[in-house]
Amino acid sequence: MTGIKHDYAETELLYNQFTRPSARKALRELKKEVGESPKIMDAGCGPGSHFELFEKIFPNAKIVAVDSSKPHIEEARQKAEKTGIDIDIVKADLEKNLDLEEDSFDMIWFGDVICPSDISNPVGLINNLKPFLNKDGLISIFYGNWLRQMFMPGYARLEQKINAAYEMMHETRNLNNPWQGPDHPEKAIKWLQETGFKEVSQSIHTSNYSPKIPDHVLDYVEHVFKNDYSDAVDEKGREAGLTEEEISKWEKLSDPESLMYLPEKDDYYCSMSCILTYGKV
Repeated sequence: MTGIKHDYAETELLYNQFTRPSARKALRELKKEVGESPKIMDAGCGPGSHFELFEKIFPNAKIVAVDSSKPHIEEARQKAEKTGIDIDIVKADLEKNLDLEEDSFDMIWFGDVICPSDISNPVGLINNLKPFLNKDGLISIFYGNWLRQMFMPGYARLEQKINAAYEMMHETRNLNNPWQGPDHPEKAIKWLQETGFKEVSQSIHTSNYSPKIPDHVLDYVEHVFKNDYSDAVDEKGREAGLTEEEISKWEKLSDPESLMYLPEKDDYYCSMSCILTYGKV
């Protein structure tokens, strides 16, 4: 099955809309730690997908949003203009020297930023940003855990194999950089321990959608089926253990023209369990 390919910013916005309930709960948990009016670094802000949540949860915050992508920076500036909070946009590489004031931030927020395909040395990145936190500062790593998402209720074994193929596809496309072991985003506790953070905590925040599913959620599921899952099945499905019978079943379950198309079932639901990891200086 071939689908429309969204550009990266469009895909990021679809994804962030889907995970917004989880990000909202995560930021509310962090608010208990940093108070009402923190200074926050949105490290790897992308197209500004979390700006609206910052505005609602921290209406008196000062935000410094950093990203290295020019298209993302342009879109983030447009979003910043629409919010009622103070947001500065900085184009910079997080892994290099940043022209920012040290010891000045109450919190650094990584929203789905530290992944093997983008960051080769998570511990090095965290160490690079740690000096910008004040003496009571907090670093937070939010990860959507999209390699374990549940979009195919009733077909757990089939979806597990597809997600395995999805992970293998990412490894191949990113020069065989493994999505396993100490550099995997699920290992953020270890990163913070190795960089000397204290009181390291972790919590799970689920974005769960039950019937009837909002249109923006269905749009994201359709994108995943037509692009991510479909590409994974084509490229790595057999290597991940999918049989020809299972591939045929997948094609029917994911085809909008099929009577078996999952998202059109009256009892369809889906979820993603996002991971929040944070620690104090």
